[in-house]
Amino acid sequence: MKVLFIINGLQYSGAEIVLERYLKDNEKIKPIFALLNNNSDLKNRLERQFGIGNVYTLNIEKNNFINKYFPMILSKLFWKKIKTVISITKPEVVYANNSTEAIYASFKKSPLPLVVHIHDMVSSIRNPLRRYGIKRAVKNSNEVITVSKAAKYEINRNDVSVVYNGLENSYFVNNDTKITSFNRSSQPIKIGFIGSFIQRKGPDLLLEAINILSRNGTENIELYIATNYIDEKLYQKCLRKWPDLEKKLVVRKNLNEIQIKDFLSEIDFLVVPSRRDPLPTVVMEAMAMNKIVIGSKVDGIPEMIKQPMLLFESNNPRSLVNSILNVINSDEKTLNTIIQELNSRAQKHFNDRHKKEKVNKILEKLTK
Repeated sequence: MKVLFIINGLQYSGAEIVLERYLKDNEKIKPIFALLNNNSDLKNRLERQFGIGNVYTLNIEKNNFINKYFPMILSKLFWKKIKTVISITKPEVVYANNSTEAIYASFKKSPLPLVVHIHDMVSSIRNPLRRYGIKRAVKNSNEVITVSKAAKYEINRNDVSVVYNGLENSYFVNNDTKITSFNRSSQPIKIGFIGSFIQRKGPDLLLEAINILSRNGTENIELYIATNYIDEKLYQKCLRKWPDLEKKLVVRKNLNEIQIKDFLSEIDFLVVPSRRDPLPTVVMEAMAMNKIVIGSKVDGIPEMIKQPMLLFESNNPRSLVNSILNVINSDEKTLNTIIQELNSRAQKHFNDRHKKEKVNKILEKLTK
């Protein structure tokens, strides 16, 4: 099937990463790409993998403010340029890869079957015009896909398909990993955080929790942070509030996929303290690599982590402290049972093979 994928192109982030994984070695899909914005790095990356003649740049709008808050203004120009790409490449389906792309596509009827893939929690989008655009996109598309049940519940349509993102087989390690209990070791406990250092991802909650632990006698903790972006205002605010924590921080920036795997191997367990998150990829990556994951009880995270002792109340650092202590104070048998359960769940629900099968089936239905 020849599918035209619409990609924002402002950056290479979660939605682009999981699309790339879906397309890798997917023999049933012949992809064509239309980038809304001129991102030469992303364009070159896609051309290296899928061919120079299969990537088009629309140059719709370089103004990030308009792209973020008023994309519907440029919908007419979008369809004019998309129809040119369609006439050249002759795809069978148009696939809007995320919310902004869906909004662009929603204000005029598509000449081809349209798939809208929503990676966001719609209620977390503050701008009412963007929420309205997504509502139109959902109404006017042939198929809607969301990344979690939590995201589906916010979509006003009955036939929404939930398709979890997945990982390649190379992520999954043997399910016989054994670890010792943390209270038997004299080594520092290495807690990991992966993601943008922004308020929505909740790193400040994790820092506050570690500060509480330190004040109450659990001082043998180091926080390892892997991030591609730091909100300096938030970061400096945290350091001013808890200055003693700076010596406990190890920050690593702009890690590639292999380096992220090494990072996960290095830490003892991962904490995902998000205030909102539809389906964080780092959770499934850690689960696949036999790492314990503590996560906030919000949006799609409880769909991934089923053990109550690993879930804490969102935006509540004291609840997070309790979850961390649950892990630190557990015996070896409990910890290794949890690891096996997490790994098995990742293999069952978050293997890329499952996503390929489900999305391919949706696309095949549209092309019959």
